[in-house]
Amino acid sequence: MTDVTNIEAIGHALRQGERSLTVTGLRGSSSAMVLARLAAETRRTLFCVVANDQSGASLEQDLALFTDTAVQLYPAYDIPPYTPLSPDRNTIANRLAALYALFTAETPRIFITSAEALLYRVMPRQTLAHLAELLIRGEEIEPANLTGRLVRLGYEPAAMVQSVGDFSVRGGIVDIFSPGFEAPLRLDFFGDTVESLRLFDPISQRSIQELDEAILLPAHECLYSATDSPMAAELLDRFDRCGAELGWKHENTGRLEEQLRGRHHFPGIEFFLPLFHRSLASTLDYAPRDAV
Repeated sequence: MTDVTNIEAIGHALRQGERSLTVTGLRGSSSAMVLARLAAETRRTLFCVVANDQSGASLEQDLALFTDTAVQLYPAYDIPPYTPLSPDRNTIANRLAALYALFTAETPRIFITSAEALLYRVMPRQTLAHLAELLIRGEEIEPANLTGRLVRLGYEPAAMVQSVGDFSVRGGIVDIFSPGFEAPLRLDFFGDTVESLRLFDPISQRSIQELDEAILLPAHECLYSATDSPMAAELLDRFDRCGAELGWKHENTGRLEEQLRGRHHFPGIEFFLPLFHRSLASTLDYAPRDAV
């Protein structure tokens, strides 16, 4: 381990292949200043672990003063594990968007997360890559097929799109609020052709920005149709074996089994993620190999 006391020494140590550094003397926003300089000098993705989400949000604000490098926040779940509640939909969406950006971004970024957020295993990187859908203006898509895919990706139908994970269909218009976007997408169809693709304000319904293409991400990690998810019978068998190993009583598992059999996204399903994938990954598995 190497002790360093100035930014130049940090950059030099990293370029020499040093893997473990101790940096001392940082106070207040000086951490953000150091990270900004490192991002500029190394041109590599920086993986920053802070105490909690509040510290991460504060660091993000400080970084805005020192750098134009993209900053990605990866939050922890906002509820205790194994409670009959699901995390806020925005939290789920922000986690998925951050994971996808971590391994697909063409330019380095500063990735901020907490120790708590890293505790949870996630869907395999190759699964998320396969589930991401590229929408292109001018392409041919049957609207009925698109809405079917949205349901399989965990989206919920709504009269009007208001929250991330919603979609709605009105005639030849399909609205989708995908993770990774600050506003929902609107696809205008002429027959089966995507005539226009744009972001819009869900309150005023006015267009914000025309797009040539957009990446549609899944709205959940627990997907019954994920490429590596067990078939329904196998999923239920795994659930029964898990319950037996943990000594769960049948009256406590019967309702959950009914929800799984019906392929519902019930409150707290996120904590049963291992049932939906043959293997799970660490958030670190998504990071570029040269990340710091």
